[in-house]
Amino acid sequence: MMQEKKNKQRLISLVALLLATAGMLWLNSRGEAPTVNKDLFKTADLTTINEVVLRSAAGATQLKFSGSQWRVNDRFDADRGMIDVLFATLRQAEPRRPVAVSQQDSIATKLVKEGVEVTLISGGEKTDVFYAGGNRQKTQAYFMRPGETPYIVTIPGYRVYTAGIFELDGQGWRSRYVFGFNWRNFSSLVAQYPGKETAGFRVELDDHQYFGIRGLALEQTDTAKLNNYLDAVSLLQVQEYQTPSPALDSLGKMAPLFFIEVKDVGGTAYTLELFPFRRSSNEASAKAVPLIGRIDGRDWAVFRESDLLSLIQPKAFFSKE
Repeated sequence: MMQEKKNKQRLISLVALLLATAGMLWLNSRGEAPTVNKDLFKTADLTTINEVVLRSAAGATQLKFSGSQWRVNDRFDADRGMIDVLFATLRQAEPRRPVAVSQQDSIATKLVKEGVEVTLISGGEKTDVFYAGGNRQKTQAYFMRPGETPYIVTIPGYRVYTAGIFELDGQGWRSRYVFGFNWRNFSSLVAQYPGKETAGFRVELDDHQYFGIRGLALEQTDTAKLNNYLDAVSLLQVQEYQTPSPALDSLGKMAPLFFIEVKDVGGTAYTLELFPFRRSSNEASAKAVPLIGRIDGRDWAVFRESDLLSLIQPKAFFSKE
């Protein structure tokens, strides 16, 4: 009887312990994973947004829809793919949980000082404002509304640094296409080779609205080569834009290896100057580095040599003879 009584007491104690443990786990789980509004940073109607301003300590970048295309700081056409990524991020980013209480003040301060203030604008009116940033390793992203709690934010199903798209500078948003025109507005193209004037040529529409090369009769022109050439010009993209530097300024004082100018019917000119590339003296193979070009007389970019080979053609290349 005595042993049976002890067994009952032990059973009661065990049940009480299990209930207490379950209660603590339930309370803890509620504290660690509170209900989070997944639409916390989706208050704006993205279909009406026609301007986004990204402001950080490094400066401000304005992305604005002009009616036919997105523009960067009212200077360049924006890369349509990057704009699509921006709006996909705004649609899909979700807060996972608030930042730990012990870190909220420090992360909030960091977001204001080092993060990006994202402003969404519709018809000139602000519709949403929040801060975006991340940890030093860029593995964890935070969003925060001004004066509120910062949240850890992810895109469900993807292992990406969600705040990265907002941290691009102005050049990062710029279209990679060099010649921002369409063939309906094409007027003329001039190619020049300083020091080799006879290799240069001019492409324009003739009286019958055919593309031709001045000084070269249409029946003498290899129109397939000319059309392929014009297509290559229209599709030329930079590999990477370059930050201005004294070295590039010095390079720009040299005579270019190649110069091309395209004009549209409105008289707008698009130019590219290509400068001789340098070979690396540190490599035994003396491997060529990418080619350097200056766009519209002011912006520097790196090009793949393979992308430029089809453009560096002399006038004689287009002759059937």
